[in-house]
Amino acid sequence: MFNLLDEKWIPVRRRSGLLDSIAPWQIAESTDPPLHIESPRSDFDGALIQFLIGLVQTAAAPASARDWRKALETVPDPQALRAKFDQYRDAFNLDGPGPRFMQDLTFDEDESTECPIRSLLIDGPGENTEELNKDLFIKRDIVVRLGLPSAAMALLTIQMHAPQGGVGHFASLRGGAPVTTVLIGSDLWSTVWLNVLKEGDFVKGGRLDLCESFHIFPWLDLAATFEGREFITPEDVHPAHQFWAMPRRVRLGKPVSGRCSLTGREGIPVVQSYAKKKRDIQYKGAWLHPLTPYRLRRDDSPLAVQMSGAGMPYRDWPDLVLPDPENNRASALVVQAYQRTDIRGLRPEVETRQRLWTFGFDMHSAAVRCWYSGQAPLVSLHSLDEPDQMQFTLIAHAMVQASERVRETLEKQVLKALFRRRPKKADLSHISQHYWGETATAFFGLIMQIRDSLQTHGDTTPRRERWLHVLHDAAKLVFESHSQLRSKFAATDVERIACAWNDLLKCTAPTSPALRKILVLSTPSRRPVRPVRKADNV
Repeated sequence: MFNLLDEKWIPVRRRSGLLDSIAPWQIAESTDPPLHIESPRSDFDGALIQFLIGLVQTAAAPASARDWRKALETVPDPQALRAKFDQYRDAFNLDGPGPRFMQDLTFDEDESTECPIRSLLIDGPGENTEELNKDLFIKRDIVVRLGLPSAAMALLTIQMHAPQGGVGHFASLRGGAPVTTVLIGSDLWSTVWLNVLKEGDFVKGGRLDLCESFHIFPWLDLAATFEGREFITPEDVHPAHQFWAMPRRVRLGKPVSGRCSLTGREGIPVVQSYAKKKRDIQYKGAWLHPLTPYRLRRDDSPLAVQMSGAGMPYRDWPDLVLPDPENNRASALVVQAYQRTDIRGLRPEVETRQRLWTFGFDMHSAAVRCWYSGQAPLVSLHSLDEPDQMQFTLIAHAMVQASERVRETLEKQVLKALFRRRPKKADLSHISQHYWGETATAFFGLIMQIRDSLQTHGDTTPRRERWLHVLHDAAKLVFESHSQLRSKFAATDVERIACAWNDLLKCTAPTSPALRKILVLSTPSRRPVRPVRKADNV
């Protein structure tokens, strides 16, 4: 049997540069330690890091903040970690006669549909796409067989990010396109451990008294977990169930020997098809997944943030990292825990190298539009007192608000320069992306400087002033690139472009009262205009 706790199936890059495959317990190896996951697909990377975090959270969660800090400072013994994982060994068999990892063995053939293995990939062409011959960009014959490691990764990904897919097919526990945020450390162990909550912080989103294995791993006893329920709520399962939810009721086909279409490995057990039940498992209720930021509904129940078509540019960074109770938004539980934790005094690489990895699918109905994945600096506020933390949060949100004001003005003036009559619909995403790219480095640099200024009770005014100049310069640069200002074509309407340019300069100038008000900066006084004296009539 292929057991996910025993087999070396997780692709990683080690410190020496070696690309290797490891078993889960090997994340704690100190000799040439694994630095990060490096699988055949970026969405698999996201699923695998959630798998490892969920496994450690389930089997080896720290009892106190002191235990958490100790394991971050001193990596535990790999064999001790393996022993903790082994208590759940029976839940991680990918094949074999008994319960199978994230699979349903209870339905009959007449209740299911046989599907090619490529359909298990979220961006794989579906039945309707193939019937209408619309698989233009992702062809149906690219993925024909998956080795057992790749099949496990695909299974993880679809269960964690399942989109809404028609009658009987429900979205994942966090919705159809959830945003996932992961704290990144200096190596794979510190990355996993930074995202593990101590037991007291992990009680949200479930019931600790439901401690049978099937309350955590539903495939161990699907009848006891799901039957008789129209949907599953946090009151029905253990909190750790959130890492192991399985909305899709699927079963991998029998492995045969062949070549994996993703890795190219020959002569290994591969899967060519899978069966899926016509009705999935539905999740409802106030789930609080530790890795996902939330918005609060009117009744204060959490709603997982979904990936947008713009991805997650720096305009969303404050919502991912900082508290914002006024707008009913909350960062992920792991980020909140990090902000409450004092990591000063640890190893330098542990103390200084944290970043925030944000990823997720942008979905339109059940169709994938894009996979977004990126990293940004992670600012620790523990060194600031409460008033300074609040001040930092207000400044960060104000900087984003000013940036969005300039971006909206920029797009408006570019349209004015390009069209005599403004079109009803215009895709300006390329302009936004260009603008965000020009200003992102300066944003994070100034954010760090503002945090440092607040630590010493210094004045943040020069940094806020600098931000206005950055936005103004970026707006001019992007306008020149997209408005035909430098065009030599005779058809260019110079007067219209000049008018748009002048309006842009006026509205985005660092002296703009509207922008300065957003950043709480004083408006410079204008020079008094001398009255013109009329000559006396002679």
